[in-house]
Amino acid sequence: MTDSSPRIESVIPHVTSRVWQLATTEPDRVAVTDRGGDRSYSELAAQAGVIAARLRGLGAQRGDVVAILAERSAALISGVLGVLAAGAAYFPLDCHAPVGRNRALLETARIRHVLVAPDLLEMAARLTEGARIPAHTILLTDGAGQAAGLVPVTPADRDLAYVIFTSGSTGVPKGAMVEWRGLHNHLIAMIDELRLGGDDRIAFTAPLTFDISVWQMLTPLLAGARVCVFDQDTVRDPEALGRQLAADQVSVLQLVPSLLTACLDLWDVRGVTPAVGGQLRWLIVTGEELRAALGRRWLAKFPGIPLVNAYGPAECADDVTLAAISDPAELSGDRVPLGDPVMGNRLYVLDALLSTVPPGESGELYVAGLGVGRGYLGNPGQTAERFIACPFGAVGERMYRTGDMVRRRDDGALEFAGRVDEQVKVRGYRVELAEVEAALARQRGVAQAAAALRPANGTGGRLIGYVTAAPGATLDPAVIRAGVAALLPEYMVPDVIAMLPALPLNANGKLDRRALPAPGAGAARRGRGRG
Repeated sequence: MTDSSPRIESVIPHVTSRVWQLATTEPDRVAVTDRGGDRSYSELAAQAGVIAARLRGLGAQRGDVVAILAERSAALISGVLGVLAAGAAYFPLDCHAPVGRNRALLETARIRHVLVAPDLLEMAARLTEGARIPAHTILLTDGAGQAAGLVPVTPADRDLAYVIFTSGSTGVPKGAMVEWRGLHNHLIAMIDELRLGGDDRIAFTAPLTFDISVWQMLTPLLAGARVCVFDQDTVRDPEALGRQLAADQVSVLQLVPSLLTACLDLWDVRGVTPAVGGQLRWLIVTGEELRAALGRRWLAKFPGIPLVNAYGPAECADDVTLAAISDPAELSGDRVPLGDPVMGNRLYVLDALLSTVPPGESGELYVAGLGVGRGYLGNPGQTAERFIACPFGAVGERMYRTGDMVRRRDDGALEFAGRVDEQVKVRGYRVELAEVEAALARQRGVAQAAAALRPANGTGGRLIGYVTAAPGATLDPAVIRAGVAALLPEYMVPDVIAMLPALPLNANGKLDRRALPAPGAGAARRGRGRG
């Protein structure tokens, strides 16, 4: 077991109260910088207050879930604060996901209020049209410039703070529910671990549907610092990313390993080093396994900027471990250690009988403590399967079964050792292959379907879909891919559709995923083929 004392610093206010406090004491302090310029704490609080009042006026109550449809911006952050200030929980929608998928999520979450960016009003109308549960649409910019006359609700520890849907192992997305005690504890832990203060500028680079977005936009506000919003085009362009890091004087940056690899590759090819050395204090890497070779590359190029390996599932208020590394000598092996538990969390490495695994042997990682979420929204079956009674804690305490295999090294550090299931990571996103396979199987003429992640240099891997044709059917890979794209978010759509005469099976008659061929030749690459 690895332990971290379960405590929340009660002297630190909740983030909504902190924003309102700074709006009074330091109204002109810059809270957010985006493409539209700077937004002060007083402006941020005023807009959030208007949204909170509007939600209450429309009947939103404590514990309700409010959806948000918007790209990263200062207005989006005002919306999140407004939802939280009203006592509700926020639920981000993927602006780039198919309308049908988002509509299904709205119905699953029983959403009655949707906050919408002005440029996405048409999409919101299509989402709510014909929904079984009528939903009010509220513009994020409603009442802009009005004074804030609302005091935020002070949440209880077990109040719901947010819901983030992840890919589901049963073929259906599942909504991870995180409570205020976990959210508040994690924000405080990040301030403590990164030693954040009012002069810091934290890059907001993650999509709102990625759980790391929570701390990126809220921790700076709790610390009285500044959120620097990076749009998606900038995040995916290493040159543009380097320019904005320097222009905004960012002090904390977070990237997934595949994107960090792409940045280092391009910077090396161009022979450039972004001018970030004067202000960047931390690079946080998360979302995918961090290999030691990549860590050494970063420290060689930026020897004065330590990197932090952050690990945590969406079900547990984001990070549950952090490992800060500043010396390449700490990266002597192949894998980077997961680090110590975040304040308030406890970690257990257990076997199938929930017995502690000896050092050097692999076991499944379980998380207990303040970070453990409430479960899956409207899904008691999967909640019971993944959130189980903790035999090492108080009566009634639960722990979360991560599905990640880890082992304790000779030096006591934990390192990642694989998965117990078929979950993979694509650009930091969790992808359950069963959900991809379910979408493939729904396409006309497909008899059987499988999916796998294949290695690809610098990209974190390519998602491959495999299909066989029903008798007499002719399959077009492009048509199949387009059909899947109408059902799943972009990151879950296979890069290649490979057509096979039959799926490989093992001795038990089940899919042998390891025997799926690598695409690249013959029918797998043709625009049209027959199963």
